[in-house]
Amino acid sequence: MKVTTWWTRLAQLILTINVLFFVGTSTIILFSPHIFQSIVQFVPFNRHYLGDAGIFQLAVSLGLLWAIPDPTRRVSHIWIGTIASLMHTTNHVYDLFFVSTPPLFRLWLPQTLTLLVLALSLLVVAIGCSRQTRSSEGAQAGPALLR
Repeated sequence: MKVTTWWTRLAQLILTINVLFFVGTSTIILFSPHIFQSIVQFVPFNRHYLGDAGIFQLAVSLGLLWAIPDPTRRVSHIWIGTIASLMHTTNHVYDLFFVSTPPLFRLWLPQTLTLLVLALSLLVVAIGCSRQTRSSEGAQAGPALLR
């Protein structure tokens, strides 16, 4: 199966959206932690913890950024970003349902849904790129190796 241009473009678009979101969030966390704290409303404020979260998120973003030019050849980067994003989202879902109070639930629900959409979009790209990579490797191997 040939890697199609539309699939590559879709994967690149989804990766770009995720990178922009995560780099933007990391930038706010690292350079304006009090603004980020006022948006997410996690108490108590801990600048060191926020700095760690921002740096890890930025590192994952750089891996996804590296994958944008050729997603089917850098699928491992996409899987790392996908797993990190799914774990992050799971943590938000847990907090949403088991930690939040009604006012926080209303605040955290849109944030959690945004993270869920981003995580699932990365999952689609990771699965699709993995399939494209396996298909192209099989086609390059030749018919004798496919029997």
